[in-house]
Amino acid sequence: MTVGTATRMWSQHGARISTKDHIRNIGTINEVYQVVTDPTDGIIDVLAAPSLPQRDQVWSQAPNSALLVTDRAPTQASPVLWYVRITYEGELGTLGISDSPLSERPKKQWSNQVRELPVDEDINGVPILTATGEPIEGVTKDFSDIVLNVRRNYATVDIPATQAYLDATNSDTFADFSPGRARLTKFVANEKISKSLPQGYYEVNATIVFRYPYRTTPERAWWKRYRHQGMYVKDETTGSVRRAFDCMNKQERTRPVLLKEDGTEQPDPTQAYWIEFQVYDSLPLNALGIL
Repeated sequence: MTVGTATRMWSQHGARISTKDHIRNIGTINEVYQVVTDPTDGIIDVLAAPSLPQRDQVWSQAPNSALLVTDRAPTQASPVLWYVRITYEGELGTLGISDSPLSERPKKQWSNQVRELPVDEDINGVPILTATGEPIEGVTKDFSDIVLNVRRNYATVDIPATQAYLDATNSDTFADFSPGRARLTKFVANEKISKSLPQGYYEVNATIVFRYPYRTTPERAWWKRYRHQGMYVKDETTGSVRRAFDCMNKQERTRPVLLKEDGTEQPDPTQAYWIEFQVYDSLPLNALGIL
C-alpha cells in the first residue's frame, strides 16, 4: 500500500474575498491536489498523503493570514489517481489576503435599550400627588439608554483585568460620553487560529451601555437612587429614633413617611429627598482599547 506525495495542480484554483459590512473581510481559497495511489488505497490513505494540506493549516502563500484549511474533498478519478480539493477560509486584514486580521478596524453598532423606572415628578419637575397631597406610587416612565456593540480582534485578552471593568463605570471620557455614564455590560472573546500568531488571536464582542442621568448628575448615572422614607423617624427635639406617629389619629403610622436628609419627618410631599449611593467602581474605559 503506497501513497505518493500530493502534488498541487496548476489548474482549478480560485479565490473569493467577500464583505457584508465593508469592515470585515472573509477570504476563501480553493486548490486542487493530485495524489497517486495503489488500487487498494482508500480515502483515509489519500487524506494522509505527504504534502497534502491538513486541517487548520495556513495557506502557504499568505503565512501571515488567518486563511486555514476548513474543507478537504477527495474525488477518485481512476483506481490509482485521486484529486483532493482543499478549501481555505478565514478573516482577512484591511489590506487583503496577505494581511493580519489584527489590522482590521473595529465594527461599531449603535442602538438603544429601554428601561422602566418609577417617577415622582412630571416633565416640569412638579411632584405627582393626589388631590389631598399624598405621593402617588407606581407611576413609571420609559428611559432610553444608548448601547454600543463593538467587534474587533486582539492578539491577547487579559480576562481578569476585563472582569474588573464589568463592575465599573468610565472614569474618563469615552466615545464622547462624560465620566460615569458608560459601563461594559457584556464581553465575549472567541479564540481564533492564525499561523502568523503562535498563540492565535481573539475576536472580541463587547457591549457598552451609556446610561441617561435621570434626576442626577452624569457622574452618578449608574448610582442607585432611593426615595428617603421609612417607618421610623428621628425626633427633632431629642434626636432619638422612634416609630413614626400620626398625631391626628393618635396612633403609629402604618405606611412609610417621607424623611428629610437628616432623618426627621418631611411633612411636605413636594419636598421628597432621594438618597444616592455608588455601587460600581470607576475605571478608565479607554484603557481596554475597544475603540
